[in-house]
Amino acid sequence: MKRAVLYELQDFDGSFASFVHRNTSYYPDWQAHKPKIEEEREYKEYPSRPFAKLNDQGSEQSDFQDLLKDRRSVREFTGRALSKHDVAKLILSVYGVTRTIQQRRKEVPFHSVPSAGALYPLELYLIVRKVNDLDQGIYHYNARCGTLEALDCGALDLLHSSVFEQECVLHAAAIIVISAVFARTIEKYGARGYRFALMEAGIAAEHVVLQSADLGIATLMVGGFWDDMLNFLLGLDDEKESALLVVACGYSEKSKKSVAGAQNPHSE
Repeated sequence: MKRAVLYELQDFDGSFASFVHRNTSYYPDWQAHKPKIEEEREYKEYPSRPFAKLNDQGSEQSDFQDLLKDRRSVREFTGRALSKHDVAKLILSVYGVTRTIQQRRKEVPFHSVPSAGALYPLELYLIVRKVNDLDQGIYHYNARCGTLEALDCGALDLLHSSVFEQECVLHAAAIIVISAVFARTIEKYGARGYRFALMEAGIAAEHVVLQSADLGIATLMVGGFWDDMLNFLLGLDDEKESALLVVACGYSEKSKKSVAGAQNPHSE
């Protein structure tokens, strides 16, 4: 019964997925509408059931396991510039084209993340604060061509306000914003396609932070922002495309490259 009632709720374009997205966006008085949850929120356990203990002692540590341990959210960036080369590695790891196939006389690209139906609903935007050989501003990543396209950055001063005035984001050298054009997956999978877009965004963001850890770059994943303001900053038509995740990237005092750069200020 509950499901039937939910699916009667419609939004501006008659889509349940749109209804969910609109009602999980931040707006000025959102805290007044938070639900009161009374039930327990403890982590689940089954103490009466048989169990098998897991440990990796004695096994050889892999590079990937080292990356997982090195990854940490950082809220203090030094403001030191990133190299264009490292930024390219970050962008390509997120959504770069890794191979193409011929299908119905058409070249179909496959990106570095799995995507339902190979429909790839995501778009990437790069906000440059301090990157060597790149002007400050907002760029769109054209995955098919492997290029950064400079956009109008007249509203760049809205960045601070759009991320709830988090100072640490302003001190990052570059900010990657992951958005989605939901129609690409919803057209094939219905409202379920909305979930697929969110799953893909999470995988893409994980690629950012792990590639950053490998390069000695610090990151902070930011999910709290004013949706309408950030979409406006990027020039998005939020009835078709919306920002989902923000990842701030830069050097921290503990970054290996940051320490090396302090000793050699001309290095990248």
